[in-house]
Amino acid sequence: MSLTGTVAALRSKGSSNDGFWGDLRDKIERLHVFSRVEELSDLLQGPDILQAIVVDGYDMKIEDFVGLVRGAERAPSKHDIPLVCLAEHSFRKPEAIRPEAILTHPIPPITVINQIHSLARLKTKKIEASVRTAALEGLDIEVPRPAMPISGGCADNRPALLVVGMRGSFSQIESVLGAKVQIVTALTADMANLYLG
Repeated sequence: MSLTGTVAALRSKGSSNDGFWGDLRDKIERLHVFSRVEELSDLLQGPDILQAIVVDGYDMKIEDFVGLVRGAERAPSKHDIPLVCLAEHSFRKPEAIRPEAILTHPIPPITVINQIHSLARLKTKKIEASVRTAALEGLDIEVPRPAMPISGGCADNRPALLVVGMRGSFSQIESVLGAKVQIVTALTADMANLYLG
């Protein structure tokens, strides 16, 4: 599977992960690779519509990687562009970053492509939901709410794990993840889309 469209990537200039990036370049129609956030800002002002921004932390100190991710989060400003992070290894402590996805090396290039496709579909669903909601509100029709509540979730800065279509208790998952990740459960895709909207 390949990806038609434009993707921007930030990575270390001296990275030894060239094989991965060569394979990824073969699968993405227009891939722009940069080593500085300022170069990304120039691309955002051009005519291309970005499908995603990928930040690769391979061969990078964790603090440099987090700094690059934070820069990539700020760069799009008003643009709604999914951010995918490729970490060299799992984080040893919580970091104040909020990408749409974090994958950990070793990663097959097809996994990155699939993740970008999934985020693009999710973005489309959110746009469709907001258009339907606006149309109903414009007609003074009450916006439907899920018949069954969505459980979990809280308004803090922790990352969230949204579990869709499963029944049962998540106490085992919560006991492993502890207070670092909030668990949100929705029984149907429609309920999940309403939550994400």
